[in-house]
Amino acid sequence: MSVLTSEEALQKANDAIKRNIPPYDLTATTCERAYILSKIITPEEQSCLDDIDSLKAAIGKQEKIEELQRAKPYPEFVLVRLQKLKYLQVCIALR
Repeated sequence: MSVLTSEEALQKANDAIKRNIPPYDLTATTCERAYILSKIITPEEQSCLDDIDSLKAAIGKQEKIEELQRAKPYPEFVLVRLQKLKYLQVCIALR
């Protein structure tokens, strides 16, 4: 058994480490192409993000909040916070 050089030991240690880095494209020229979302998250996870987009679209918009309240896709406590989020956005903007 031979003794590893510093470089060999470092390479062996790095090879053994599983890095938690999403797939990426080093040749990308835009941030959208650098990390391809479909290679990072599953379609099921994407559908959850779509839900978040619909909630974000309702922030501070009473009509949209009322539509969500009628449809009941979310608990009431979630919908109540949509008005509070708008209030917080206004407060931050005034700073």
